[in-house]
Amino acid sequence: MKEKAKEKTETDLKNWSYLDELKDDIFGFKLKKELKEDGAVFQIFSYENADEHKNVCAYFHDETMEYKVSVSIGLINFCDVSFFADSIKIFEKNLRENLEKQIGILARKEDENISFLIEEKGITDWDFEKNLPKNLEGFSLFSTPKNPTLTINGSYIIFDYTDFSINSNFAIFYNIFRDEFFGESRINGTPTVTYDFDSKNLKELEEKLKMNMVNYLKEIRNKAVA
Repeated sequence: MKEKAKEKTETDLKNWSYLDELKDDIFGFKLKKELKEDGAVFQIFSYENADEHKNVCAYFHDETMEYKVSVSIGLINFCDVSFFADSIKIFEKNLRENLEKQIGILARKEDENISFLIEEKGITDWDFEKNLPKNLEGFSLFSTPKNPTLTINGSYIIFDYTDFSINSNFAIFYNIFRDEFFGESRINGTPTVTYDFDSKNLKELEEKLKMNMVNYLKEIRNKAVA
């Protein structure tokens, strides 16, 4: 971390009483106070449900000089913009307003404000879900269309096949702004884009999944273990 960032975090966190107020457990997510430097970030604390591979982490990013919160759902990780703050005072306000709600959404204890466009598109009632086996080419079905999850830039996770043992996955997203389905994978943790599943509606997506998904999962595995 840069010296300026170190000085800021040391000053801000030295007497931050909010840390002492944090609950040890929220909806089965366990608190871990980290307070350590990791490259360009200073990790402050996290809540994790290890069994479900879900995590919420509060940290300071020295490149932007902002406090942020990252959310991990399986191998998919994103920053929740509702927490961004350039001062510890505003960050605390954002945490008090949004942290427990975000963890509740991950734990399925609170309803997420899902866009009406998801329902209009027929995603939550998608019959194709019955054609998604729990295990496929060594990957396990981690997320399903019944519970789409908002990530960033208007993109929802529709479903996700993951193999944690090789740190790799394949997910289908729907972007409400582009009105488009698309696929994305992680191979040994590295995000990889594919255009083979780009679709404007569920029928088109179904055809592309039937034609390409099995071979694509095999390709991901071959690259991950090569």
